[in-house]
Amino acid sequence: MKHAFLIMAHGSLPLLRVLLSMLDDERNDIFLHIDRKSDMLDGAEPLVLSKACLFVLEQRVDVRWGNLSQIKAEYVLFEEALKHGPYAYYHLLSGQDLPIKSQDYIHQFFEEHQGKEFVGINHGEEFGALNAITRRLNKYLSMLLMPFLHRQKMDFAKGANWVSITQACVEYVVSQKPFVLKRFNYTFCPDEFFLQTLVWNQPAFKAALYSEKDEYEGCMRLIDWKRGNPYVWTLADKEELEQSNRLFARKFDMKHEDIIRWIKASC
Repeated sequence: MKHAFLIMAHGSLPLLRVLLSMLDDERNDIFLHIDRKSDMLDGAEPLVLSKACLFVLEQRVDVRWGNLSQIKAEYVLFEEALKHGPYAYYHLLSGQDLPIKSQDYIHQFFEEHQGKEFVGINHGEEFGALNAITRRLNKYLSMLLMPFLHRQKMDFAKGANWVSITQACVEYVVSQKPFVLKRFNYTFCPDEFFLQTLVWNQPAFKAALYSEKDEYEGCMRLIDWKRGNPYVWTLADKEELEQSNRLFARKFDMKHEDIIRWIKASC
């Protein structure tokens, strides 16, 4: 069964072209959402792939960091991909991500772990590299949400918004859209806890979580919030990227084109 790659992009077209080229495999369908504010495709050469099917979404959301628009863009991607499914997995990526394993490796990995949900859950108090004031604000606004969740008999969960989830999980997340858009409207960074909360409160999906020990192992993403917001990988990190057991990494920047070229050649 094919995989669906759902990409949220807004910035670097050259980097996006690299990402698309690395996902250009007959086993993949790719769904691309370009931020409505972005003009990255205006006047550019068309995005053409030779093996994968590419769907550039006409419905575009004006994505703003930290608010509900992030979720709305994800729902646009999930809903469009569902029309073309079913898929073995739906992988949500940013336009600054790259796979750090080959397509053969990635497909074999998910075949071996079919049925697992790759959703990162953060059990700690620290939310990424946010400063102390923002962390307190995040916690306060999240607490405002708690009464609504308790009315629904739901427990709060938080983690990285980049996930790889099954057909059944996507169908469930989409079915909960009215609830999500209503209850998570006035919260801070809701894209980092709406899906985690939904999954955590469904026993079957919770039991299928790949890992609850490490947030980023849970979603199989290599992301470093200690050295950046997040950290931008460079050629000096080649060994760490090469030895990682993760499947995808973020973030990358064409200012460090040498590491991007190396990853593409290696995968």
